[in-house]
Amino acid sequence: MFSPFIADHGIDRLRFRFATEEAKQWYLPIKPYARLEYEWVLQNVDLTGRAIDGGAHHGHYSVVLAHGGAHVTAVDPHPDNLTALALNMELNGVENFAALQVAVWKDNEKVWFSGEANGMVGGFTGYRVDGMKLNLIDPDADVVKLDIEGAEYVVVPACLDDMQSHTWIVECHLSSWRGHNWPECNPDDLARLFRDHGFSLDVVDRDRMAVVLYVMGTEWHTHGTLIARRP
Repeated sequence: MFSPFIADHGIDRLRFRFATEEAKQWYLPIKPYARLEYEWVLQNVDLTGRAIDGGAHHGHYSVVLAHGGAHVTAVDPHPDNLTALALNMELNGVENFAALQVAVWKDNEKVWFSGEANGMVGGFTGYRVDGMKLNLIDPDADVVKLDIEGAEYVVVPACLDDMQSHTWIVECHLSSWRGHNWPECNPDDLARLFRDHGFSLDVVDRDRMAVVLYVMGTEWHTHGTLIARRP
């Protein structure tokens, strides 16, 4: 039987409570590309304001955003995830945060959630949860981070015009999940949308282990992180 334990997060002196076997597999040791992304964000993104962590899971990214100085609103539809997240924020002395048990969504409405710790929203199985647009979650967020298992392709187009955020950190997925009501998953679509709104674009290139300028038509093998910033 798995027993939760505390170990190094992998960034600076942060600590992390590994609450499930799944979390241990995901985060311990920290993946090199995750370390690259976290360190780049800490060095290149102004985190002194407010941040939304959409799809926060156990708070692995939230503690990094808070470590950089952000007031974090962590969002996840799974109650166990938010329990684990609160413990990790407390473990690192973070008091300036909020947590919402909702799904980041394209509208303020009930939405299907598949139910797993890393579950998907927008399908037709599982159970219904509250969905919420980003501008209701925090209209003053300076930074938006999304890892929402494909739903970024409906959330970003629906929410981008409502937000004045200077930075979006979006994990883009390639698979179109059967039974979900979002379009084919093409990171170029999101990249084009951000560019049309005046953002510059970088990508966490896991092959080259570098954060580089995004080029339309870049080949994605599974999923990766698109970083959009206002000049």
